[in-house]
Formats: sequence, C-alpha cells, structure tokens
Amino acid sequence: MKVILGRYTLYICLFLILQLISRCIFIFHDSLQHQLTESVFSTFRQGFALDLAFTCYMLGLFLLYDIVFPYAWTKLRSISFFILSFLVVFLSFSDRYLFDVWSSKFNQDALHFMQHPKEAMASTGHLPVLKIFIISLAISVILYLVFKFFLGYLKLKISALPKWMGILLLAVFIGLGARQSLSVSPIGPSAAYYSKNPANNNASLNSAWNFIYQCFMPTEYVDLEKYNFFSASNHQQKAEEYYFKSDTIPFRFDHKPNVVLIVLESFNAYLSKHYGGVLDHTPFLDSLSKTGISFTNCYAGSNRTDKALACINSGYPGTPWNSILSQPEKAVKLPQLSNLFKQKGYTNTFAYGGDLSFASMETYLQAGSFDRLLDIDHFKPLSQINLSKWGTHDEVVFNAQAQETKKEPFFEEILSLSSHEPFDVPYQSTQTDEKYGPFYNSVQYTDACLKAYFTAAQSKKWFNNTIFIFVSDHGRDIGVDRENPTDSIRYKVPILMWGKPLKGKVLALDEVTSQTDLANTIALLFELDSTQKTFPFSRNLFSSRDAFFFTNGGWGFMNQNHSYLSFQNKYYMSLDSKKREGSNARMEDGAAIQYKLLNYYKNL
Repeated sequence: MKVILGRYTLYICLFLILQLISRCIFIFHDSLQHQLTESVFSTFRQGFALDLAFTCYMLGLFLLYDIVFPYAWTKLRSISFFILSFLVVFLSFSDRYLFDVWSSKFNQDALHFMQHPKEAMASTGHLPVLKIFIISLAISVILYLVFKFFLGYLKLKISALPKWMGILLLAVFIGLGARQSLSVSPIGPSAAYYSKNPANNNASLNSAWNFIYQCFMPTEYVDLEKYNFFSASNHQQKAEEYYFKSDTIPFRFDHKPNVVLIVLESFNAYLSKHYGGVLDHTPFLDSLSKTGISFTNCYAGSNRTDKALACINSGYPGTPWNSILSQPEKAVKLPQLSNLFKQKGYTNTFAYGGDLSFASMETYLQAGSFDRLLDIDHFKPLSQINLSKWGTHDEVVFNAQAQETKKEPFFEEILSLSSHEPFDVPYQSTQTDEKYGPFYNSVQYTDACLKAYFTAAQSKKWFNNTIFIFVSDHGRDIGVDRENPTDSIRYKVPILMWGKPLKGKVLALDEVTSQTDLANTIALLFELDSTQKTFPFSRNLFSSRDAFFFTNGGWGFMNQNHSYLSFQNKYYMSLDSKKREGSNARMEDGAAIQYKLLNYYKNL
C-alpha cells in the first residue's frame, strides 16, 4: 500500500509541477505579467482548482494503465508522461500567442479553425514554431528524466499493484477531484474567472483543462438562464430601447447607383489618423474619407472575419463564443443585403482571393442570392505574382474587379485578405517598427492596392454611377497598448461611403455607432424592400449613439457619454447574485441585449 501511495503521490506532484510550469510560460513568456492588474500569485491561487481537475484526469489515465496494462507499466507510463508533458507545454506557448491575437485562450473559434489546416498553417506561419517546439521538447525531456529517476528511487515493482478496494478508492478520489462537485454540473471554466481583466482570468485558466473542455463542450444548446445575470424582469424592454430604429437619413438616391462594398481585413481605426488613431498607415483611405461620408467612432460587432460577414451583411453580431456561420442550418436563415439588392434588380457578385469553403462562408453566401461567388479558383489563373498562404493577393483581386465588364446596376462585395497573418505581401514600405512592422506593411500594401483599383476603375463607364462603401471586418490587438485592457480602440473600425452619386456630400460623423448598423442603413439609403423587422439587430448609422459588440467570451458596450464597459460572462457566472454589480445601469443594458441576441440565436 505504501508503494501505491508513493506512486500516486509522485503522479500528483509531477502533474501539479507541470501545471506550474505551464502557467509560468503563459505569464512570463513575452511579458504578459505587465498586463495583469492583480498579483501573479492570485492567478495560481485562483487556477488551482482547474489544475487539480486536470491532474485528476491524468491520474485516471494512469489508473487505467494499472488495470489494463499492469505488466508493462514502467515504460508505458514514462513515455505517456513525456508525451503529456510536451503537449501541455506546447499548448501553453500556443495559448500565449493566441491570447495576443484574440485576447483569449483556445476556444470554439480556434477549434473551428483547426478544421481548416491550410488556413490554420497560414495564420501561424509568422510564429517561431521551431523555437517553441525545441523549448517544449527540452522541458519535457527534463520532466521525463525526473519522472524516471523517482520511479527507480521508489523501486516500484510489478507486484505492487492496487487491489480492487484500492482501485475503487482511487477512482472515487479521482472522480471527485475531476468534477469538484456532487451536483449535476461539474467544475467549469468560470472557476478561473475572478477579475474583470481578461489577462488575469486567462492566466488562471488551465490551458490543458480548457483544451479538453473546448473539444468536448456542447455548443448546440444555450442555457439562457446562465446569461440572466441580474434576474431582470425587463430584459425585453431594455433590449428594445437599444434597438429602437429611426428611419431618418440625410439623403436618399433618386436612381439605382451601383454599390461596391469593400470589407478590409483587420483595418483597425488606430491605423488611421482620420479615424482617431495615432498611426498613418492608410493614406489613400484617409484621402477618400476627407471627401466622403465617414463614421469615425464605429465599433466592430465581433472579432473574426466569418463573424463579421454576418455583422455586415445581416446586421447580426453573433454570439460570445463561436461564429454563426459554423452552424450553416442557422446561418442560412439570416437576412442578407444581397437578397434585397437582388429583389431590386441588381446583379450580385462576391469576390475573395482565398478559399470560400473556409469557415462555411460559401454556404452562408449561397443563401444570399449572389449570381457569382469568386474565390481563389477564379483569381489564381489571373495572378502574375506568388500567392500568399491565404490565397490570391489583394492587388490581383482588386485589379480583376476593376477591369471586368459589369452589368448595371450591380452590387459587388470584395473581401480583402493580404493584411491577415502571416502578412507575407509583395510590398515593402518605409515603416521600421520592429515588432509590428509586418502587419503595418501589409495594411499599407492593401491601401496601395485600393489606390490602384480606383485609378483603374475611374476610366470605366460604371465608376461615376457607383457608391463605394468601406468597412473593416474587425479590429486587432496588434500595436494596441495591451497593458490597458480598457482601451476600446482595439474594437474600433472605419466606415466610409464615397462616390459621385453623393454629389459632393462630405460628412465626418464622430458619434458612437456600431458596425452591425450598416446593413439597415444601406437598406434605407438605397430604398431596398425592407421593414423594421428585416434586420432586427441593425439600426441607423446616422442616428445611433451607442454600440454593443461581442468579444471573446463576453461583450463590450460604448456610448457617447461614458467610457468603454467590458463584461466577461464567465467572470459573472463565477459570482453569486449578491456579488454582481447589478446597480450599474449600463451593465444591465448590455446583459439584456446579450440575452435577446442569444434567445434569437437559440430559436433561429
């Protein structure tokens, strides 16, 4: 019995040490500790419950070995421990880099992304994968040697196997440790959420446990009561007040102008001085903005391109976890601008240099009455330059769309891709930023592609009868002060309307508004056949004064008179009702909006 006790004590100690190393990697690699608003120790204290849960998962594996493979246990257990150590350490490094991009560890978005290996590899091509692999391997080898040493020191022999009573007791201990609950619901990720700062919470969240949880977490069912944070009886009223729509717009078109909707990958507002940023990487877009109608205080509805398509085309901001496009049976039921343009007699085209099958974008767009869906298969033969890892570069797509003959009136949507990781563009700007240079360079490249597109399009008959609408798909954390989690500019994006049919109208509107309001605004401007209920979550850019948007695992709320409010769902799920800050009116408003959106999602 002493030998058995020693063996499982060794397992527990080494797996807890492994969790300690994992959290240290996440916190101290690339200096995440500077983003923490509470002590580093607090992340270890708060995360211990999930550390213990993951340790019990591993104990269950080794107990299974004792039952099924009792006579080959030394080598099998040593190799298993080595493999598990490597995976846990490598996953911690991966989570660290993922947090820089999404402000979150591995989640449903990442899981969906893994279903597309080509795109996943393209997004990680700029990361030091070899370096991470070598460091992870070195740490795992050290732990493996320690494991083998103590196995030999304890002189654990084949005959020292747990008897059935011991197995039963161990199974009970492991089960309780893994669940940490006698109720129906076992421990969840909210156990690690103790702060309003996402950096604190993600540092506490056990990477390995979270990976397992995300892989097996059911996504179909939404328990709305978990999101009824303040037990408010007037959810519906609060949400309806936010989504109140005004049909008042400063102008309408007296004919059918063509519409080109250009969705710009990762064009955050901080890249542009015109849109409130401190950088100057979008000179051409800025020059157009000074002679058109620009919305300089707009917030993206979500944080990924596939989510953004639903925000822009359907006025639907999605959910705090995955993209609605990942559930095609729901996505195809959303209203789309292209359907309304089709009813108005327009010819519809969607152009993208990448693979439209990625993230189920093609399925969603096919429900939008597009006459043509053009992707890499169409543009690749037209390219005279090397492809990016995501597909055909922006200059090829923009040039092809500028040169082709078009049947008027037409609605055309172009989705750019060159300013996505790994930022491998055929262009070299003069900027010298060492850390964020490749991203800034890729943005300047796409901006230069826009300029070339306009130069080519100006000679075409359709140009003078075309309204160009620019919008970024989402913001980025790259280049933003990550030590200030309340800095809302990471969610801020440009929106611009420009074209001869505007007859010289120039407006720079700085009221807070939302990207999701674009769909209904376009329907109003072009007198499309829509009603107040066509886009239930899209308002009017010209009259809205606040913005609700989803972040990873939560939401944000902005309005004209207050600073940015951030809300993490799992943090509030971890609190009992008495500790929730229910007196904050804006927090209740945001929770009510989320409740309404999730109810719509559940019943869609």
